[in-house]
Amino acid sequence: MSFGKEDYDKQYLADEGTKNRHHIIFRNDPTHRESSNWVIAAFQNFREATSATYESQISILEEMEVNIDTLTSYTLWAAFWTFGTFSFFPFVNKFIPLIAQWRKGKDADTILDMDCRFSSVSNCIIVLVLCFYSLFDADNFQWWDIHSDHWAAEMACQCCLGYFMSDVILIFRLRNYYPQVSDFYVHHAVSLTAFLLVDANQACRYICIIRLLSESSTPFVNGRWMLLQLDLRDSLIYRFNRHLTYYTFLLFRICTIPFYWGVSAYYFYTAQFGKCSWALIVILFVSGIALDLLNVQWFSRLKQGVDQRKEQKKQEKQRKSGFKRSEDPTEEGVFCCPRLANLLSFTSEKNRTE
Repeated sequence: MSFGKEDYDKQYLADEGTKNRHHIIFRNDPTHRESSNWVIAAFQNFREATSATYESQISILEEMEVNIDTLTSYTLWAAFWTFGTFSFFPFVNKFIPLIAQWRKGKDADTILDMDCRFSSVSNCIIVLVLCFYSLFDADNFQWWDIHSDHWAAEMACQCCLGYFMSDVILIFRLRNYYPQVSDFYVHHAVSLTAFLLVDANQACRYICIIRLLSESSTPFVNGRWMLLQLDLRDSLIYRFNRHLTYYTFLLFRICTIPFYWGVSAYYFYTAQFGKCSWALIVILFVSGIALDLLNVQWFSRLKQGVDQRKEQKKQEKQRKSGFKRSEDPTEEGVFCCPRLANLLSFTSEKNRTE
């Protein structure tokens, strides 16, 4: 017998017996549903489920724990990525001709920065494989259950947490090299706290995995830095990497925003956040808002750079052509004519270029 979202709703709302009977009334009584604002009702459900008393909050805190196996996993992943950053990749890169040639004449901090980016890309690949595996296993990892968990999702979080722990060591080592070192410390502190609270509460793993999908753009961002260092800015692979960076950023950092907040709204509506610590709820919402605003800002800058590059290529193409254009509109094709684009978008060419 299959167990779906509707069955889960009924079971979850009936679990508390008489205490949560108003949930069933609200969901099944049409007159009540029509006469009440669902936002207010959802807030009342959430407030009654969490309220309430000092003893109930203490019991939630007492149930929070990170077992010894989880702590061991954190430590092993941190040791693994530390070894990769400071030993494995520096050794391997000496035998890659292009990188070995580049290393000559570079200072130790820049070389270490190159080596750590290989660790970053490797971490992203492992984490993303685990994330996508858990998300596609929908029978065992359900978005509507705040306590739903999956071994691959748990491993992805532990792997990423171990990497951040290792990266803190790297940031301290390169504290005089990175100009934005304080930003790194704040980001890692918030991320480490969020991962620890998710494991301690055994909750919100699904929306945590949605957030980890944003790592999809990281390999291409690091790849851009590497190609610039290797003087490959004008290469085909650099142009291809630029487009991949743009679309992965759009798909996994911007398009995932509605899914994150949609699932969070469902947890709020069904009062499932009531069984989580306030620390977890606060850090998920505060960091979520800050991260979304930051991603939108980054994406706007990325889009601006892509548009500028397209305009530069267009101007270069026009300069190479010996044909001198006039005001005659028939000199351009119908489908590539900018006047047609301006007409359709109701925007003048002058305003568009400005």
